[in-house]
Amino acid sequence: MNGKGLFVAVTTFCAAAMLSGCIWHRRQAAIQTAAVAAGAAASVTVVLDSSDAKGIEKQGEWPEGQGGGDRGDACLFAVKGKGECRLIWRPNLPRAGNYRVSVWFGGDPNSDHATDSPFTVGFAKGKQTFKIDQTKASGGWKVLGVFPFEAGTPGYVQLTNDANGNVVADAVQFEPVK
Repeated sequence: MNGKGLFVAVTTFCAAAMLSGCIWHRRQAAIQTAAVAAGAAASVTVVLDSSDAKGIEKQGEWPEGQGGGDRGDACLFAVKGKGECRLIWRPNLPRAGNYRVSVWFGGDPNSDHATDSPFTVGFAKGKQTFKIDQTKASGGWKVLGVFPFEAGTPGYVQLTNDANGNVVADAVQFEPVK
């Protein structure tokens, strides 16, 4: 073999080895990325705002309002009634497990909000209703509790207007806990 042929053979071998190493490194990077993504999916906090197109189910009249301290630009509200207005936040949870459920609502600029707004959490082992005083802004996330949920969309938080004043629907957070 002449010098030129040997150079071509060695170069070809080195290129193949480098390519093989490059493929191995790309495969390792893909495995690490998938592992990080799986870990991230297991710890994803899901927030649903009343203005979201997905994950929100409405029944009855829910006009837009602003209470000050709203999460985002606005919120929805329903006037005092007997439960004919219902808003459900239905998250698509990435995995089964325990989630801390919190609600967010703004202030009461017209002094007409309910002191007993009924928020019901539907979870893997049943449901529980909380009567929340919405006459003062939540000041951030107001924790309802930690509940076991199944993966997917069977869990929910529901608010109805079966209250002693107007009820405010703004946002709900589902935060995984260990």
